[in-house]
Amino acid sequence: QFVMNYPRLSNDEVWKKIEAFLPGRERFVLTTVYNNEPTATTVDMVLDKEERCLYVLCEKGTEKLIHIKQNPRVCAVHYTGWTVAEAQQNKDAKQEWKSVQIRGNAQVIPPNHPQFEGLVAKYKPVRVTPQRAALRFDVVRITPTSAIYFDTNLAAEKYGIYQQWERKN
Repeated sequence: QFVMNYPRLSNDEVWKKIEAFLPGRERFVLTTVYNNEPTATTVDMVLDKEERCLYVLCEKGTEKLIHIKQNPRVCAVHYTGWTVAEAQQNKDAKQEWKSVQIRGNAQVIPPNHPQFEGLVAKYKPVRVTPQRAALRFDVVRITPTSAIYFDTNLAAEKYGIYQQWERKN
């Protein structure tokens, strides 16, 4: 309702907002589905602005990798914003919220894949070397098919606070 009934940004403008909101490695909640049961977990993702996809390193053999191999459809959300707890500590805290909810397809890329090393370099692990990453992790590439960008500051710009992005290619 919100997306369709309020002024909209262009698809490219929404993507630029998403890029600005995800400047580096960001914490997401990733949801997978296995045997019709959803599971949510936290992961750090990196946005590849040129490819318009996200990368995450996952410990080999984890539940989310098993799920993705069975069902590659995923949903992920990253959010920031004001909380009641924050307001109790800081009465001047600005009441603003931002989030991006991404729907897409995930692909597990194991260490023997030709792209693995380059994708680990894009992810820039901080606690393990790239050589150690190849022993412990698989890379998951998430290709978004759509996203909902939410930003309460858009109201001041006379746009709807919910904006939709769709992959065109």
